[in-house]
Parts: sequence; structure tokens; C-alpha cells
Amino acid sequence: AAAAVSGAGATTVLGAAEGVLEGLVALVEEKAHACAIRVGIRGLFALCLAKENHPRAVVVGAVTALALGEPCVRG
Repeated sequence: AAAAVSGAGATTVLGAAEGVLEGLVALVEEKAHACAIRVGIRGLFALCLAKENHPRAVVVGAVTALALGEPCVRG
């Protein structure tokens, strides 16, 4: 049986899972839906609390997506 992962370990595992960071970046790039953008930003923030995910986030384009995003998304 697989061991349960929680806390910082969970963010590292999720950040390393194929497609997770890419999906969050796609949400941030979704200009037509403010809710999707908020979810993407919050997800990226949570996963990037783990330092191991920083390089992965850069590789999948998170920095560019956030820099080119709307100046302010209110929720």
C-alpha cells in the first residue's frame, strides 16, 4: 500500500506529477475566465512553496504566464 503524503511532501509530489504544473499554467493563461486564472495562480503559489518545484514551474512557463497576465484579478 502507498504511504500517505501530507504537507510539504505533498506539494513536492504534486509538483513533480506530469501535467499538474502545465495545467495550472494553462489556467493562468485562460484570459476569458477570471475564476480559472485565480485557481491557477493559487495552485501555482501553493506548489511553489516547495523549493523543489521552482525550476519545474519556470520550465513549464509559469513565470511568463504570470508576467503576461492581467494586472489585477479580483475575487
